Order: sequence, then C-alpha cells, then structure tokens
Amino acid sequence: MCKTCLEEYNNPKDIRFHSQTNSCPECGVRISFTDNKGIITKGTNKEIFEALCEKLTAGKIIAVKNISGYLLLCDATNPKAVLELRNRKKRLTKPFAVLFKDIKQIENYLYCQKAEKKAITSCQAPIVILPLKKKADLAITEISPAIETVGAMLPNSGILHLISNLFQKPFVATSGNFNGAAICMNQNEALKSLNSVADFYLHHDLEIQHSQDDSILKFSKKHKQKVILRRARGLAPNLNLSFLAPRSEKLLCLGSDLKNTITITPNEQTYISEYIGDLANYDTYNRFEKKINSYLTFFNFSPQKIIYDPHPSYQSANKISAFTFENKTIETLTIQHHEAHFACYFG
Repeated sequence: MCKTCLEEYNNPKDIRFHSQTNSCPECGVRISFTDNKGIITKGTNKEIFEALCEKLTAGKIIAVKNISGYLLLCDATNPKAVLELRNRKKRLTKPFAVLFKDIKQIENYLYCQKAEKKAITSCQAPIVILPLKKKADLAITEISPAIETVGAMLPNSGILHLISNLFQKPFVATSGNFNGAAICMNQNEALKSLNSVADFYLHHDLEIQHSQDDSILKFSKKHKQKVILRRARGLAPNLNLSFLAPRSEKLLCLGSDLKNTITITPNEQTYISEYIGDLANYDTYNRFEKKINSYLTFFNFSPQKIIYDPHPSYQSANKISAFTFENKTIETLTIQHHEAHFACYFG
C-alpha cells in the first residue's frame, strides 16, 4: 500500500481500518490491454474496457486475466467468432460456457428454475447447465453442438462485471488453455500458450497463486438434485465432511491420472483440491506437484501416509518415489481405481 492507504489501514477511526482490499490509483491493481504482438492500447481504465468491447463486437478473441486464471472471450452471438475460437483452441465439440450480464438476460434465452437460479446467483457463482428456451441471436450451434443446453454463468469478478455491463450481449467465457492443459495463471504463461488463440490480451499485475477453472453444476430434471460436474473455483478446497469420523492420521491422497484432484487431512478436517486436470500433460503435472507442495506449506504438515492408485503407468507414482526417498517412515497404501468408486458410493 502507498502511504495514504497505509495510514487509512492502520487508523482505527478510519472506515478503511484493516480493510485488506484497500488501494487507490497509485497503489492498486494495474491493467494493460495489448494485441498478440505486444502493442499496447493506451488510455484510462474506462477507455481500455471500451476498446476491449469494441474488439469483441468486431469478432475478435480476447484473453482476459480474471481472478483465478485467464479466460478466452468472444461474442456469443457471432457464429463466426465462436467457430474461430473452437478451431484455434482445437476444441471440436465440447460445449463452451456463456457469460450473461444478469439473471434477466439468462431468462431471455434459457429456462432457469428456482434451484438453478439460487446456485447461479450464489457467491460461488458456478457455471450451471440450463436448457435452451429460445435461440434468438445466440450462436447455439457453435456454442453447444448437437445439444439443447448451455453452461450459463454470471460475472464473478469486477473485471467481468465491467466487460458485461459495457458489452451488454452474452459472450463465451472459456478456460484460457488448450484441451488437457492447465489454465494459464500469469502473463508469461498466457503469452507463450495462447498466442495462437487470442487476438488481444487484458492483463493485470495482481499475482494469482492458485489458478482454478470454473465450477460446473447441473440439477436433475425431476427432483432437482444438485450434481457437481467439476469442483473448482468457489467450491474447492472447502468441503464439509463432518459426517466422517475425525482422523488423527495425516494423509495425502494423490487422486487419479485423469481429471486429477488431491486430498489431504492435515488436521481433523478433510480438504479436497479443485480440479487439476490430466497428469499426462507436462504443464498439468507441474501444477499437480506445485499444488501438493503449496498445501504442505500452507497447512504446515508432512504426510504420515500416502494413498495412491497402483496403476503402473500413472504419473502420480513419480511423486510417491520423491516422498518415500526423502522420508523412509512414510507409509503407502494403494487403492485400485474402481475400488475407490465403490468406497465413495457405499462406504
């Protein structure tokens, strides 16, 4: 914080006393808008967001650094732009999520009942799968090929609020990565990985320590039971497992090779990480290792037992070797993949 903000922060009589988000134009987060050749668009913050929306209207693809990693944006009412994003990202058929500016706009296009509305407007702000009401100007064939549902979301950060309020129309907001790779979390990663996808970038200088994809939910048709398709931003690592007996053992569970997550019990609580990805991808495996190391540091614990899948080709076995080499007292326990499924449902 600058001198003025620090004085406010330390003054018990000030409304900003111990306000951890305290900042101003001098010491606050700085944004920059560039094309994929590094040419900077100069102007005020307002002018930068106006320029970004002009590019969206012109059919361009924008990589935006959000609060948990980069997102790729394009106009969801422009079939050519959506198809171009699909081709560049090499995502042939998997549906894209669409960001709407408010719940009223969602209800113009999609059926959104009470349970879905409660979830999508919650502070977790997940993607919720909703059935199509009317296509109108939405490029539904390119967004969700061969299906009549859309993964809908509302703005979950100040940046996305500013863009949606200026742009007014729905836009595709998909993870800033290639299929199978981890979502980009800093400017260097984004420039290296997304330069063949994005026409423009919106960067900011706030560090992201743990990148996360968006969480995805759907509700069963008859009884409106919530089904979590992906636990990530907003839902992880917070998980209520109060129905389990408290454990004194400090466990590290390494998860599967595909759609990996890790789980730890550093104390009486159980923490399940967000969706990490497929460990066969080099960048994702590095993120997997970094996640484990950061959890060990953050929760200040060393595992007494490591639980893992015995499949001989799983990349997680590399991490087992590193742990047991450094500490011979660590126990290991193998649980076969399908046995874990049965334990989940019937344990």
